[in-house]
Amino acid sequence: MAFTKSFIQEKLQKAGYKSSKVVYKDFLLPVIPDILIKPVIVVGDIIEKIPSLNRMTQSIFIVGNK
Repeated sequence: MAFTKSFIQEKLQKAGYKSSKVVYKDFLLPVIPDILIKPVIVVGDIIEKIPSLNRMTQSIFIVGNK
């Protein structure tokens, strides 16, 4: 993993952002067969809520306010 949630939040704070939200999202990979897309999305939505497992996601969504 290139970035952790705490790393991103620290950088945003140092850059002057008053508040920020960092969320791990998306387990869907481009190579997943079409038939498995819906099950992967369902399982991914569950895993995204588990702190130690959600770090395996493919994307990090970042929102910050200055």
